[in-house]
Amino acid sequence: MSEIQYLNLQDLKDEQAQLCELLAQCVQDGASLGFLAEESKSHYDEYLSAVTKDIQKHKTFLWAALQSGEIVGTVQLVRATKANALHRAEIEKLMVHPKVR
Repeated sequence: MSEIQYLNLQDLKDEQAQLCELLAQCVQDGASLGFLAEESKSHYDEYLSAVTKDIQKHKTFLWAALQSGEIVGTVQLVRATKANALHRAEIEKLMVHPKVR
């Protein structure tokens, strides 16, 4: 069964390893996500820690696509922070695991 779920801070901490693996798999498969294929796992951990901080500040929101309880995709909504753009947001890091594309 597939579902879409908003990931709160606790979810993000609980699923960090799974999120790192998803990011690594997508990058290895050639996804253009701003990472090089030879990045280390610690680089992905650092990135997700930064995302966690942005979620705490209500700057970033993260949703995950789950299939049988496994995260197979994510997308982030990042709010603009400039005074003249507070009504806008951008979609970032839309990822789908290669095995479910």
